[in-house]
Amino acid sequence: MNITQEAVTTVGAKATVKVAPPAAVAGLNFAGITLPELVQLVSLVWLLILIFDKLWALYRQWKKKGSTDESV
Repeated sequence: MNITQEAVTTVGAKATVKVAPPAAVAGLNFAGITLPELVQLVSLVWLLILIFDKLWALYRQWKKKGSTDESV
């Protein structure tokens, strides 16, 4: 690949990344989901991910502690 093709590919990728968020918001707005609803939905999903991650970490810690107690 020559340098011109690589530059065009990089510029195209950067342009796609810059356009993606506004395009997603416009598409969801067209589908009937407004920006405040989208923010609430993303916040809820993020909160659920954080809760699941914390519960998974606690479960792994509990299993690890349980396996060390049984071997003693």
